[in-house]
Amino acid sequence: MAALGNGRNDILMLRESVLGIGILHREGICTQTLMSTDIVCTSPLDALTYFREPKRLIATLRR
Repeated sequence: MAALGNGRNDILMLRESVLGIGILHREGICTQTLMSTDIVCTSPLDALTYFREPKRLIATLRR
């Protein structure tokens, strides 16, 4: 399961998900939430492109 969020109330959801995506948009993102994510995007639509183009996700998470 993947999860998207930016608020303090999203921390547990992002930690428990297989893929936690933080959304850093105009209103910002809680620092603890940011530290609980695997990826940070600037909009939910940008985050969803990872599922249409999985090679981007692989490239982003590659070690």
